[in-house]
Amino acid sequence: MALVAWASVWLVYAAIDPGVLLHPTVVLPSPYLEGIRYLASNDTIPGPGYLLGVAWTGGRWWYWPGILAVKTVPTTLLLLLVGPWGLLAANSGTRRRAALVLGLPAILLVVFTVGLPRDIGLRYLLPVIALWLVLATSIVPAVRTRAVGAALVVVVVVAGAATIASTPDSLAWTTPPFTPAFQVATNSDVDWGQSLYLLQQWSRGKEPRVAYFGPRESTPTPFPGPAHCSPPHRRGCVAGWPSQRPI
Repeated sequence: MALVAWASVWLVYAAIDPGVLLHPTVVLPSPYLEGIRYLASNDTIPGPGYLLGVAWTGGRWWYWPGILAVKTVPTTLLLLLVGPWGLLAANSGTRRRAALVLGLPAILLVVFTVGLPRDIGLRYLLPVIALWLVLATSIVPAVRTRAVGAALVVVVVVAGAATIASTPDSLAWTTPPFTPAFQVATNSDVDWGQSLYLLQQWSRGKEPRVAYFGPRESTPTPFPGPAHCSPPHRRGCVAGWPSQRPI
């Protein structure tokens, strides 16, 4: 498993930029190590958080169950809550293997994530949700009825419909009644650079002042025309163009 993980990192980075193969390191690609060093310094500093009208700086444990309810399709959330109970019908060997292979990694990731001083997005818990969903499938062999099969079909259909309805702003989607998204959440729970191309298209023929929120090292330079970054302390003095929906 360690060898596959190591090789996968190298293959992905080499596919994106073959030049990484020339860097003086054989352990991991240099950009990967630089990213880890950045996270070690940046993500250990308390950052601003916001959820459902409450703002704070630092970490709050209740942010994670709260944002899970805000950002998860209701039927999928129900599966996550009900599914693992199917393990009660399994034999002790199955429960022990599930706890070791799925439960232990998920718990370690939860402890590590909740301990972070930056509550900026549910994406930090995506590996835990993936393990949780696998654990939730234990409900299928435990309850062999047509009702369970029909319920799983509903889960898939509703999740698919939510995905289609959220396009092209899927990253910013929040489940009803927690809408509009910008009033209940912030940071990468609402946007993490997903509207960069839309902003580029919109700014043609204009001279926008941009306060852009996105991945590290993103700047207004890709925007057509003389774009300027608006300083945070002066944003309230800048008048913007009217728009039917926020960019």
